Amino acid sequence: MIYDLMGKIARDDFGENMSLDYGYDADAETNYTLVRVFQTKRDGTKQFPFIRYPGFTSAAELAAAEGWSMVVNAGLGWDSKIDGIAIENGIVKHDAPADHHAGSIPMTIDANGTLSYAAADASAADLAAQGIVSATCGFYPIIVNYASFSGTPSTTDKAMRTIIGQFGNGDYAVLVAAGRSYDHSAGFTIAAAQTLCKKVGMKFAYNMDGGKSTAAFLGKHRIYDFQAGTFRIVPSFLVFNGSDTFSIPSSAR
Repeated sequence: MIYDLMGKIARDDFGENMSLDYGYDADAETNYTLVRVFQTKRDGTKQFPFIRYPGFTSAAELAAAEGWSMVVNAGLGWDSKIDGIAIENGIVKHDAPADHHAGSIPMTIDANGTLSYAAADASAADLAAQGIVSATCGFYPIIVNYASFSGTPSTTDKAMRTIIGQFGNGDYAVLVAAGRSYDHSAGFTIAAAQTLCKKVGMKFAYNMDGGKSTAAFLGKHRIYDFQAGTFRIVPSFLVFNGSDTFSIPSSAR
């Protein structure tokens, strides 16, 4: 990878099955990175995101393994425990609503790679039986059917944010926003994030764990390093492996 003077990955040194753009939201006074992952690759095959539950670790450690094209922090945890329902590759990893982050609404991914959400009190076993491949409790959806989700809590907190989204043609969006003065940025409120997601055309968007948990890697190369080389350990990650089939690289097991 080639980096520019700000330490960011150069746009012209990027995989052909993704696109990357850096932006600045003047109203929010915040820099962000938007990665678009093409669901249908140039060779005609598909690639989907999956939720990975490797035990509490950091995005940097997971990204160091061979085989992931992208690694992003995902769900919530507390006191070294998963908080909320958890499904990995159709297997239930945890089956209880979020406790410490009560009211968190799960995100789901089905066998066709479609992103959606479930009720806050949904059963992971029921979802798996219905064909849900991946599920995690990050926080809540913010865009549903191109509109601001009415069930999203109102908050004026400005922070770094990790948002996973999907466009109408099936392509995926990974939006990583700076904040809390990092990269000269104030951070996104939920309303600011909703505005940007609608502006770029997301049909669905979900606000994952953020703040100091925010982390995203393209291959082994970080998009932002909010913690000066150290990364908070979290229980789950959104990963791409360039395929529509979930597989764990041998070096990541």
